[in-house]
Amino acid sequence: MKDKLYKLLDYKYLIFLLCFLIAKVSVFFGPIILSNTINDINIYGNFEFILGTAMIFINFTNIGFSGAIPYFLIKKKEVKFSSFFYKHLFYLSVISVFFYSVNLFFDNDYLIAIFIAITLTMYLQLGTRFKTDGNSSIGVLADSLFYIGLVLFSILLFFTDFSFDFSYLISFTLLINFFILFYSFKKIDNLNLRINEYKKVLNFSLKLIIFSVSIVFIYTSQRFLIGSFLSNEDVGIYSVIFRMSAVVIIFHQLISTAFFKNIYEAGYRKLDLLFSTTLIIVLFTSLLIWNYSAFFSELIFNSNISNIIINNKEIHLIIIFQILLWVISAQNENIINRENLSLKAFNRSFLIVIFISLFYSLFFWNNDLNLTSLLIYITLVMSLVNFSNYQLLYSHKIKLNNTIIVNISSIIIMLIIINQ
Repeated sequence: MKDKLYKLLDYKYLIFLLCFLIAKVSVFFGPIILSNTINDINIYGNFEFILGTAMIFINFTNIGFSGAIPYFLIKKKEVKFSSFFYKHLFYLSVISVFFYSVNLFFDNDYLIAIFIAITLTMYLQLGTRFKTDGNSSIGVLADSLFYIGLVLFSILLFFTDFSFDFSYLISFTLLINFFILFYSFKKIDNLNLRINEYKKVLNFSLKLIIFSVSIVFIYTSQRFLIGSFLSNEDVGIYSVIFRMSAVVIIFHQLISTAFFKNIYEAGYRKLDLLFSTTLIIVLFTSLLIWNYSAFFSELIFNSNISNIIINNKEIHLIIIFQILLWVISAQNENIINRENLSLKAFNRSFLIVIFISLFYSLFFWNNDLNLTSLLIYITLVMSLVNFSNYQLLYSHKIKLNNTIIVNISSIIIMLIIINQ
């Protein structure tokens, strides 16, 4: 009996690893394959600007539902919301079709960004739903559907005479959205809107939105800010370096996916050990990639893009530090959402962003803003917000001492390298 159980567990584990590998390889290599296919840093920079803008819009299209799904179905165990979340997913699918139709008449970067934001929201909520139900293998694939589609789209471009065009990309993406539309439709009994259920979910999720807006603005708005204040070329430079360095995020996502339910249920000592160990691995892997950036960039990019990475080692180091801070933020956000502290976290983050923004505005009033200085600004904000969140958790008797020690040690290591 035990042998059969072990075989079953091994089988499920192998299936999860295979699905995770497919999903995260797509996330990592999708944009890289596309950049090599386009082979123009300005056009690729425009793609990354639109994708970065979509990451900001996703807060308003998601309205906190991806955080509400595990909260109501795992923590609160309110089974009646099971059908409700599928119904919401169906309506999102319909809205995505609507925005696709609008974009046919008005070819606009921001309309494309809204369509992509709705699409990413659908995939995120579908993936969260699968993981909440204990099906992490399918969940991790659903999370990454956009990037899986991006790989397939890039391969299609490579083997045809078509040049990159956003209208082709969103049409390809719409086909995937139709599958989700029909899948969610099969999961619901009727199309009636239940206002009381929406009110109850929104009462929780709106707090997540407020916090998520600040988190996304701080941690994922670089491409939007760079594109707004600098150029598409600068967006492209940032993006190709980030894409090469982001392989460590895959490891973090493996841990957070594999322990998804545990993060909502485990004690804080276990989480502290998990988080601190993850950070150590992320830090040293990132520094290894930075030290051998010439080898890795030539391995995965064409010569034009590889030279850009090799010639921007200082920017690369700043981006590595940002990735570490992003992982720390994702860890904190899970606990903050779990303990319903989102509103308090937002208030602290908002004050920090306002203060640092005013300081930088005064500093650059008579100075030129460039990619390095803009990234340093974002890094400073990220660092202060992270320590603010640690202090918030500590004030609620949630002590992540080992994680904080690793965090401080990482900052010291980075400062030593930068000053060499």
